Amino acid sequence: MVFELTDSVKRDILFAMEDQTVHHVLDAQTLTLIPVHDDNVTADDKRYYELPEWSSSDGYRMLEAFTDQVRSPLAREELKQVLVGGRGVFRNFKNVLKAYPLVDRQWHYFKQCQMTERLFEWYNALRESWGLEVLSEDLEDDEDVFENDFEFHPYDSSADTETLVRIQKMLEDEYDRQYGAQLGHAFAALTRHTQKLREDTEQFGFVCRTQSDDFAGCIVCSCFLPADKKTALITDFFVLQNYRGLGIGKELLLRTLTAAKERGIHFVLAAQAVVPKHVECMLVQNGFDKVCSGFVANLSTI
Repeated sequence: MVFELTDSVKRDILFAMEDQTVHHVLDAQTLTLIPVHDDNVTADDKRYYELPEWSSSDGYRMLEAFTDQVRSPLAREELKQVLVGGRGVFRNFKNVLKAYPLVDRQWHYFKQCQMTERLFEWYNALRESWGLEVLSEDLEDDEDVFENDFEFHPYDSSADTETLVRIQKMLEDEYDRQYGAQLGHAFAALTRHTQKLREDTEQFGFVCRTQSDDFAGCIVCSCFLPADKKTALITDFFVLQNYRGLGIGKELLLRTLTAAKERGIHFVLAAQAVVPKHVECMLVQNGFDKVCSGFVANLSTI
């Protein structure tokens, strides 16, 4: 029996594919799903059709495929740990995603694409058996991450300074974890010294926030030389850990460089005490030349 794959039928089938506890068949006459108990209904490929095959192994492979393409390093590492953690993989995977709302949204879109692809393979196989032409998948394009998940606003010292001070403590704790307390404290002190250069100077930059107004990242430049308004220094540039790897840093940088050009600035310096390698690569890829380097000698190993 020929049947149409309506939106409601697609939703019902996708939901049933995920439900590994109940076996359903599709009643092509009523376009409803019927749970199979004992032998009350049997798939016959005439009125009652088996649903697309989808096992827990398919679900696990989907988790692996999604994890491999997650751009946030922190989220990707936590998800990888879940995949090798043994029991409770699916539940623990969802628990990790709760801390990364954007990655969670990307997961739901990815899952929809993967399972819908399997659904259309099944339905098109049936259409070919009916002598009908196959259909293409009807999926909406994934939404643009910046337009739909983040907002970028010009830096406002009166409104944003307090937030920067609060976030700075989080960054200092990160330095301690990454470099050890002693060296971390030194890097934090140097960073604070650089940030003081923006006080009582002409400042500009951008702040990134989520649609729910959570702080995600910031970049601030200062024309710190009283006699030279053509040179600016990046005094603050960071993205919080849960939002790294999504392109926010690059977007902040590009917007700031555009603003600098509009102000007639000739040189923008990036001279922070701690510049991670991935940030260094981003700077070089966007027109910065490496002029000097910083070094640390660990005398206990020399």
